[in-house]
Amino acid sequence: MFLHTFSNFSQDFRKKETMHKNTPQDVFVVKEKQITIIAVAAIILGLITLYFTLPQKFEAPEVKITGEVNSIDEKEKFTIISIKTKTPINAITFQKTSLNKGDKIELIGRLQQYRGKIEIVADKIIKK
Repeated sequence: MFLHTFSNFSQDFRKKETMHKNTPQDVFVVKEKQITIIAVAAIILGLITLYFTLPQKFEAPEVKITGEVNSIDEKEKFTIISIKTKTPINAITFQKTSLNKGDKIELIGRLQQYRGKIEIVADKIIKK
């Protein structure tokens, strides 16, 4: 009887042990869930990092220069004014002007780069 009871106990123990053993499929499911959680956390962390590290929209500073009109090239929709200063620069205006070569002007506008060159988009042009 003792042997029979011990034998039954041993079989019951093995059944319980196999019932609680993780099968390869169970381990895979647990690892898959962990990997999914880690991936989602990494994506969220990456998006937050990008939001704070990307430069905000650049707005060019307003500039004010004084110089002499070197040349004027009137197009259909805009005018290019070459201004003689310490460093010659072109200005673009989208309004009709009554400037002539040699006029002294004060120009207020914003810097921009066009085809690798710095120019000023004029907001206001004042004859001196």
